Amino acid sequence: MQPTPTKRRNLLLTAGTTLALHATPRWVTAGSSILSATSLLAAGTQPAATQTAAETVLQGPNGWLFAGWENLKDVDVGGIRSSIALLARAQELFQSAGIRLVLVVVPMKAVVVPHRLPAGMTLSDAIKARYGLIQSEMTQAGLLSVDGLTPLLDLERQNAPAFYRTDYHWTSAAAEATADAAARVIKQHLKLPPSPAGGAQLGEWVTERHHGDLASKFLSPRARKLIGRDVFRVRLPPDQASGLLDDEAAPVHVMGNSFVQPYWGFSQRISNQVQTGAALTWNAGNVGQWAIALKHANEQLKGQRKPSVLVWQMNEAQVHIGPQTAGLFDAASLMAPETWVEQLKLALST
Repeated sequence: MQPTPTKRRNLLLTAGTTLALHATPRWVTAGSSILSATSLLAAGTQPAATQTAAETVLQGPNGWLFAGWENLKDVDVGGIRSSIALLARAQELFQSAGIRLVLVVVPMKAVVVPHRLPAGMTLSDAIKARYGLIQSEMTQAGLLSVDGLTPLLDLERQNAPAFYRTDYHWTSAAAEATADAAARVIKQHLKLPPSPAGGAQLGEWVTERHHGDLASKFLSPRARKLIGRDVFRVRLPPDQASGLLDDEAAPVHVMGNSFVQPYWGFSQRISNQVQTGAALTWNAGNVGQWAIALKHANEQLKGQRKPSVLVWQMNEAQVHIGPQTAGLFDAASLMAPETWVEQLKLALST
């Protein structure tokens, strides 16, 4: 039975689980822990527990909310280059295992909609140029990277929101536009043969109203009432969608944080556009992109069950953060870069 739009926002995979998508995509409706789209702020560096709501959330005109812990002025160029060098080493290991790596960097919300920031608050020239710097450095390092900024700016120019007003995350329209860009890169550079079963079917669009995670996590009940709810336009899973697909390996595997959770539709759209199976593994961003990748390699990429393409999503504001950076992610996920490389090598060699 198709879930009602009211229940739809709760139909999300638990972080760390895997969804596979083919011509008949399957959705988790039972047998797993369920997370609301507004119940976690999973993709950004988490604020310190001692910070107040005013310090963790920036409020612009008309109730636009931004993560106050994201730096709007300074760029860690050295950190960016160190991370990209580590990604280049990871790419070598993935290629040795027969996996082509495609990187998707999601732009920071304030970069896409700077006019929504509080009065008097602006981005530095260095922040404005950071996304281009990341793309340029990745290209120079021989990495295959998707331009995730242009599709979002195009949406904004068409008066189609790329980010939700009170949420940290992008809209489903932005997720699908970026997935289209990723699919074009895959088809241009990797030439995957289409699956006989085809790609994922996309469900109908529905709208629902609720508070975004920045409002629900950091604002008082009175402030939430004053700011109001957002309209979320998302896709319903097709009528036949229920349960998980079998554990058949898919040619494309998407890996990332809560920006690629099924609610936004990123991996479903890639599967639909590439016309082949696509699997998804996502984890809450409190462990960081390096721990996510290592966990994925250990749990999903062992033996012969390896995809042809791995789409690795991360966030612009986190690219400079290495696997050893303390104070930002769960301590258990921290390790020296060399240790991370050795553990990835071990995971992919078995």
